[in-house]
Amino acid sequence: MKYVVTAAVLVAVCVVGWNWYDVRIFLNWVLAVRQLSIVRLYTAYDVLGPQYRAVYPPLPILIFIVTNAFTSHILEALSTFATHFIAIARCYLARLTLKLPLLVSVLVTGYLLKRACGKSAAFYWFVLGVPTLITLGAYQFDPFVALLLLLSLLSLTRYKRYWLSAIFFALAILVKPLVAVFFVPIALYLAKPRKVVSYAAIIAALCFAISAPFLVLEPKSFIENVVGFHMHRPPQYVSFWNIPVLLSARNHRIENVVNLVWLPAYATLISILIWLAFKRAGKVFDEKLLLLTITIVGIATLAFNKVVNPSYTLWIYPLTLMLAFGYGMEWLALRYNVLSVLACIWPGLYVAIPALANKPMYVEEVQRYISARTLLLNSLSPPINKSVEKILHSIDSSPLHRYTVTLYHDLDVVGAALIAIYVTLCIVTIYQLLREARSGRR
Repeated sequence: MKYVVTAAVLVAVCVVGWNWYDVRIFLNWVLAVRQLSIVRLYTAYDVLGPQYRAVYPPLPILIFIVTNAFTSHILEALSTFATHFIAIARCYLARLTLKLPLLVSVLVTGYLLKRACGKSAAFYWFVLGVPTLITLGAYQFDPFVALLLLLSLLSLTRYKRYWLSAIFFALAILVKPLVAVFFVPIALYLAKPRKVVSYAAIIAALCFAISAPFLVLEPKSFIENVVGFHMHRPPQYVSFWNIPVLLSARNHRIENVVNLVWLPAYATLISILIWLAFKRAGKVFDEKLLLLTITIVGIATLAFNKVVNPSYTLWIYPLTLMLAFGYGMEWLALRYNVLSVLACIWPGLYVAIPALANKPMYVEEVQRYISARTLLLNSLSPPINKSVEKILHSIDSSPLHRYTVTLYHDLDVVGAALIAIYVTLCIVTIYQLLREARSGRR
């Protein structure tokens, strides 16, 4: 029965909707490839416009394009043989099929967690896992990161295959480059300089091999999209750096100051935290300390990176479950889910309140306004979107509309307060994890 419930939950999450803003850009990759060819995809921003931008490394883009082709063939075949294939069923099947690689990643990760830490870890991953359900529902590529990072650490600590660990780690970087921040704890665990150099060489070789066709042919466009876009975008979502930006009503001078100071401040903080974890453990860098250090760095990143998408909480979620149910730190499983809920509240309100007030929402990364209501309705599957649309129209003509408009105008202050609460809980959790590192000292 529990397997049926788990399957039902995951399938429901897959088909109920997605983040249309991102998915629309992903679908534009397919159109850009048809017009420009796959190796010139990174020029699409300049040639076709910002809505065709490809700001990911090649790996997730290639996965999406292949999955989209597979989905198109499936839908075409069903339309041919099933004449009564209704539009709603087609919509649900399209979402489920497009999310299939993400779903497989989630299933494999849950299986590995069950083998490594038992049924409780798998239950927290599949059913109670806020990061899992939110990311799978929204359609983000972060389930690949979670699986690859887990495989990398298991290969390193359990199976002692550091070369295999390096391959998985490189693939994780090729999905989300920020994952490279976890290299330092891994290097401390490897200890021997020869192994560290070999590990880094494998990562560099694999990253270059997969990126080479794009990097060599269109180096300027590749670097501007994969690196430059993220370096220059304003703070977003629940990042600590978004607090002064929101309180200043997105003053461009404040944004420029944040863009100038966030990276050295973030790098300094990460270095201090790694040093504290290493020092408190008495220089015994075993598996537990490796998991603790990566988790500490991960939570610090979830608070002090310039952009903190709620889906990023999935990266280290398997590692928190390994600590919770493999090393007697059960409190961490619940705490991390609370953090994940807080990470979702502000981005959710950021869309919901403008949609309720029938006002535009500001998109930081492109610095322009879009219709929040259109985004919300396009993100939901039918017939849910029709029901929500009726509710929104009824609110427009009710006394509640005035309150939603008032809240809309105070939304930046509300967001700053919510982010402050979230960052505070992150800091408290980091402190407790540092104490755990000290308690494990030999």
